[in-house]
Amino acid sequence: AGCPTHLQGGCAEIMAHLRAHGISYRMREQGVCPWLGCGKSILWKNVSRHVREKHLGIR
Repeated sequence: AGCPTHLQGGCAEIMAHLRAHGISYRMREQGVCPWLGCGKSILWKNVSRHVREKHLGIR
């Protein structure tokens, strides 16, 4: 099951939310998008932008 938390889409908010779930990488490491069903390999420093644009629809 996915997380029911509503995110406003701020980068700091997204990163803090992921850390609260125990998900973190060094900024220059490759990671996997934790969004349920996504699984895209992504440079971790770009994960908040990826979540905003691809999953929250915020540009």
